[in-house]
Formats: sequence, C-alpha cells, structure tokens
Amino acid sequence: MSRKKLKQSFKSALLGLVKEYRESGGKWPIDAHSLAAHLLANRKVKVPRRTETQILAKQLQEAMREEYYTDPQGRRVRKKHAFPVTFDDGETRVQKMLWCDIETALPDQMHLALQTRRKQAQGDVRQIKIDRDSYCDNNTWGAELPQMTFNFDKDMAELDQPATYQPPPSSETP
Repeated sequence: MSRKKLKQSFKSALLGLVKEYRESGGKWPIDAHSLAAHLLANRKVKVPRRTETQILAKQLQEAMREEYYTDPQGRRVRKKHAFPVTFDDGETRVQKMLWCDIETALPDQMHLALQTRRKQAQGDVRQIKIDRDSYCDNNTWGAELPQMTFNFDKDMAELDQPATYQPPPSSETP
C-alpha cells in the first residue's frame, strides 16, 4: 500500500474514532489534545513508538516556521523556510521538505519555498470559498453571507503603508 493511501486510511480511522466519540455523547466541541487524551485513556488508539519522532519533527517544524527576525529595512521576516526536494530512495521516488535559512538560502531554494507557500495560501483561499458557498447553500437559517473578494492587491498595498502618520514635506520656501 502506498504511503498516501496508508495516511488516508489512518486519517479515516481517526475520523471514525471522532464520530464514535461524538455519537457516545462525548463533550463537543472539544480541543484535539483532550480528545487525544480521551482516546488514549480509553485504549481506542495505540500510538506506535516511531510516532515520537514524528511528534518531535512536527514541533521542530512549528518552531522553525515561527522564528522571525528584523531585516536591515526594519521588516519582521520569517527566518526559516521549507522547500520540496524529490529523490530516489532505491525503491520509489520520495519527496521531502528541506529547511533553509533566508539569510543563507540559495535563490532556487528560496524560490521553491515561496512558491510552495503561495500554493498553500491558494489552497486555503479555495477552501474558504468552498466552505462559504456550502454554508450559504445549506445553512438552516437561509442566511446569505456577503460576497468575498479573493484579490488581495488592495490589502497588500494597504499593509505596505507606514504604520505611523508621516506628515507631508513642508512646501514653504525660506
């Protein structure tokens, strides 16, 4: 079975446990940590030892993703970036995300990292549209939410404006 199919079947099994928990009258809404603790305490899930590495890797990713510094122009900039690489492990082609530092990344690494993040943002925006459309078509109140624009050009221009007021230069001549 491929890794992707294995991940999907594991996710399906987890979603089945969530459904079972809800149907049993468990507290809802609930945070993921409390739900995980409940499932482990009730022996609904056994976590393989190898998962410790996966948990630590995820925590490392989160830490690296959240590291920022101030660049010479005074901007708050994300320091670590991930970019995809594909290689042959002898049996199959494997894709991994490598991490680089913005101050030492090669141009092609930085380009791949930024393109990857752009695709993620595009996927998030697409899902927002799907969720909004579904809500408008199916909510029990018959409510219609305002249309949303997904062109961020004006937002980006506004965010690029100075955060403090800067008066115009004086036009008086001495």
